[in-house]
Amino acid sequence: MELLKDIIIDFILFSGIEGFIFCLFFTKIFDCKKFKIYQWFLLAFGNCLISKIFPPIIYQLIMIIWMSILLYLFKFKNKLLYCFGASGLSLLMFLILEVIYSILLEKIMNFESLKLFLTDFEMIKLFIFIIPLRIIEIINIFIIKEIKMKVIIGGVVRK
Repeated sequence: MELLKDIIIDFILFSGIEGFIFCLFFTKIFDCKKFKIYQWFLLAFGNCLISKIFPPIIYQLIMIIWMSILLYLFKFKNKLLYCFGASGLSLLMFLILEVIYSILLEKIMNFESLKLFLTDFEMIKLFIFIIPLRIIEIINIFIIKEIKMKVIIGGVVRK
């Protein structure tokens, strides 16, 4: 019963939002078509279960595989390596931003957010502390999209 409660709390406070940000990342950076609600739910719920079952390092690897499978099935048939690359880059962005933000939280607020087991109160506290990070992640996606448009693709063509 405790595991079910942890899964529900994790999904509502963290995985559901992360699933939305992953979908936004794939839509804006890798030109996926808009994700349907059930596709977002599968991505987010899989993220929730995987994060509860596996330790952090293994979680990252399994999430790459999970997201790659979903991208392959729903968005990029016949492009499996592309799906692995997109999943790996999305998790890399999350990892870099979350580690930097966690270090800042620990130094400034004296709050250790990378602990494996958090109490319910610590989870709510972490949710409140992590709101600015989620905003930064969303802004980062739009910045990466602009950089991709201008640097990699060559900019917007104007008549």
